[in-house]
Parts: sequence; structure tokens; C-alpha cells
Amino acid sequence: MRCMALAAFAALSIASYALAHPMAPASLRVDLEDARSGTAEFRVPSGAALEVRLPPGCAPEGPRDVDPAGALLRMRFSCERSFYEGPLVVTGLEEEDRVLVFVEREDGSVFRAVLDEENARVHLEEPKGAGAVALDYLLLGIEHLVTGWDHVLFVIGLAFLVGGTKALVFAVTAFTFGHSLTLAALALGLATVPEAPVEIGIALTLVYLAVELVAKERKARSTRSSVAMAFTFGLLHGLGFAGALAETGLPRTHLLLALLTFNVGIEVGQLGVLAVLGVLAWATSKIEPLARVLRAAVPYVVGALGAYAVVERVAGVL
Repeated sequence: MRCMALAAFAALSIASYALAHPMAPASLRVDLEDARSGTAEFRVPSGAALEVRLPPGCAPEGPRDVDPAGALLRMRFSCERSFYEGPLVVTGLEEEDRVLVFVEREDGSVFRAVLDEENARVHLEEPKGAGAVALDYLLLGIEHLVTGWDHVLFVIGLAFLVGGTKALVFAVTAFTFGHSLTLAALALGLATVPEAPVEIGIALTLVYLAVELVAKERKARSTRSSVAMAFTFGLLHGLGFAGALAETGLPRTHLLLALLTFNVGIEVGQLGVLAVLGVLAWATSKIEPLARVLRAAVPYVVGALGAYAVVERVAGVL
């Protein structure tokens, strides 16, 4: 009798726990082949009375694939007019219901949203044209360079290491060529590299650069060796740029344009860093004691931050 009571209590506890926690969210995935056709997959938790309504003018095409429990619906659809002209709606949503919406447009760009009782519809925008794509990825490249402190530090350290306008032009060109190669290779799916080792390697380039900056005080580097180093490390930094680009993705219809303008954006950001550095160098050159302090401090700042990043990134994978 006591065992039965305990069993009943356990069953009631489980039931009350289940009632207190909402069901897993439903999901709706739409893959558009063009503005007037595509496929849809709608997953619904058991017991939820949810239905998806395609935009006006769009209707299922051919038989719909429904599992016996009614929890999964797959269908092809076609539209009399553009899919983007009307809202995508989910009906039957109650207070705790959520629907995760994932739409891949015909150009490869992705739209994500979460629908609930108060926001049960979503209106998609058409894919952007070539000009808008170019501007978006140009700005994305600039943003990634100037907000990536490790890349900025490397450019600054490289400028201090090579010295002289001609040598700096050669070194920066080599760095650009190196990161352009690996960025393109990964972005186009020609190779894959795990992110963690890349980030650790980028941090190590800062440590190496700091050591070279200190050694420079005793022995000057040749332009050729500086160019070779910049190209080699550019290959590594390009892998990091590719990781950032992968988070956004590339549109299928303007893939090469997006890749090119993202790379150009990185170069614009890089030149911006060098321009600011040049202005600061000119300003501090008027005060020689300050200029000496800054030149002496750069290797240690670059090295300390690089070493910290190495430790932090290694710890992150242990």
C-alpha cells in the first residue's frame, strides 16, 4: 500500500512538472527556390493545434507529406505572385506556444524569427540587389577589422616592425595577399579548419611579433624577411576573417561580389588603422621623449595582450 502511495505521488509530481513547463517550440522551415516556389517543413509538438498559412496567392502543390501523428508536415508550394507580398502566418498559438521560423531565400540569405501568440505573423523582405549586397559586405569587412583587436594590434605591430613607407607597402601587400587566399578558400568551401586552433594561432602571431620588435633594437630585419613573415601570418589571419564571414554567410546569387567587397572592407579598415597610426606618429614626433616612450611600449603591449589571448583561448578548449 505504501509503495502504491509513493508511486502515485511520483506520478503526480511528474505530471505537475510537465504541466508547469511549456512544450518544446514548434519549428517552420521554408526553402525558397525563387520568389514563387519552394518547400516548407512544419514540426509541431504533440497535442498542439497549430497551422501554417502561406502568403496570399501561395498554395500547396501536389501531395503533402504528413506523418501519422500529425507532428510533421512537408509540402511543396507555388505562388501566383511573389511570396514576399504577403505575411507568413501561424494560427492556433496560445500563451506559451513558440514557433521558430527559418527561411532560406533563393539567394542563400537566411531569415530567422520567433512567433508567439502576440506576434503570429512575419513579413519577409525580398533579397537585396547587387549594390546593397556590396555595401553590406564592405561595411561588414570594415567592422570586423576595426573591432578585431588582435588584427588591429598585428597591423600596428607590423608597421612598427618594418618601418619606412616602401617596406611597409610591401609587407602590408603580402599580408593582404595571404589573408585573401585563405579567406577565399574557406568561404568558397574549398577547405575547412577548426576555429579554436586558428584563434590560438592568431594570438601567437602577436607574441612572435612582439619578440621581433624587441629583437629589432639589436638587429634590423630585411624587407624580404618581413614580407615573408607578413604573408605567412596573413594566411593565418585570413582563416580568422573567414570564421567571421561564416557567421553571416554568403548570398548564392552574389557570392563572389560579397566575398570581394568583404575583403575590400578589410583592406579599408586596415588602411584606416594605418592612417590613424600615421597621424599619431606625426603628432608625437614633435615631442621626442613621448615618441621614445611609445616606441618602447609597443612591443610589450602587443606581447602582453597576445600572451593573454593565447592563455585565454587555450583555456577555452581545455
